[in-house]
Amino acid sequence: MASSTRVTGAHSFLLQLSQARERSDALFEIVRPEALYERPIPERHRIIFYLGHLEAFDWNLFGRELGELKSSTPGLDKLFAFGIDPVSGNLPDDQPGDWPERKEVFQYNRGVRAALDEQLAAGLEGPDERRRTLSQFLNVAIEHRLMHVETLAYMLHRLPINLKRARKNAAPPRAPQVRPQMAEIPAGVATLGLKRDDGVFGWDNEFEENSVFVPAFRIDTYKVTNLQYLRFIAEGGYREKSFWSDLDWEWLQSSGTLHPAFWIRRGNQFFFRTMFDEVPLPGDWPVYVSHAEASAYARWARKELPSEANGTGRPIAPTMAPNVPIHGATTCRTRASAILILTIGIRLRPLPFRQAAAPLASPISLVMAGNGRAASLPHSMDSSRFRSTRATRLISSMNGTTS
Repeated sequence: MASSTRVTGAHSFLLQLSQARERSDALFEIVRPEALYERPIPERHRIIFYLGHLEAFDWNLFGRELGELKSSTPGLDKLFAFGIDPVSGNLPDDQPGDWPERKEVFQYNRGVRAALDEQLAAGLEGPDERRRTLSQFLNVAIEHRLMHVETLAYMLHRLPINLKRARKNAAPPRAPQVRPQMAEIPAGVATLGLKRDDGVFGWDNEFEENSVFVPAFRIDTYKVTNLQYLRFIAEGGYREKSFWSDLDWEWLQSSGTLHPAFWIRRGNQFFFRTMFDEVPLPGDWPVYVSHAEASAYARWARKELPSEANGTGRPIAPTMAPNVPIHGATTCRTRASAILILTIGIRLRPLPFRQAAAPLASPISLVMAGNGRAASLPHSMDSSRFRSTRATRLISSMNGTTS
């Protein structure tokens, strides 16, 4: 029975690795061959780097444990070894000619996979200690590849549409109308992290398990929509410094950003760039913004982004806090391209009774402030009470109507 369980576990790991490879391969197939040397995001490597990096990472990871393997291309093992960002921290200045031909990279990838698969299948049926080590390494390889699938999806979203192989997909389903509301969450204890003794795979910053008391709060039941975010823009959200941290404001001014990365403005109308198309901005779709933009929106709405303990998740290392994903949303390390995929709902922040700032919208929601007295908060999501003529004009244009 033990032997049968061992083989089944080995096949499970190899199957997961195979499935992860299929997902990364599918993303690279989107890119036209001539576009593999493009750099969709200035702070990132060229696409060709990531094509080789995933296999080089696996090779370098398993190379020591699978001592029987000898590299035939040590130069490529090293070239593709270094992670998601150029290591200097400055904008990269390499040229397409500095990288190998794509045929050479594809050949390298095929060779790495064939060599690893043969040795891994045998190693996972070997002694228990070696099997445990290889299982841990496989978990790392699978998680690493899937993290790159997330960041590659965003990076390729930034690649111009004409440099991708268009896929004819069915029209997206029409989103039901979102009626913003908030849910009351009672006080309680949130358990975060993992126990090392449980034998579950996790990254270093996911250990050790700990409990945090969370006071009662209210949270949006739906993700923030494009329509809600449009009101923030129309009310001057990108021009008001008080909504942004100093670092975020510096980025905003230096980049000239006026709206989310995938919004396109033509006259008074916004469009949204999907992976393969441009469509009129769908008002009820969740907005897709950077962490800096999400934080500014929350301040404008007199709310907060949820903390780790307000939802379910894993602990965040303090050194990672400015750039980490929030509740499953993915971010990249540079501020200019730190993107939250489908911005989360935000919770009300208790305010002192004094008025913190001039009202930005009709103050119609009441919450209990920290001193036990009622504090008036603007309800920025109620279009019937929204007073800005300019915002109404933009919203009407987006919906194809006239104000």
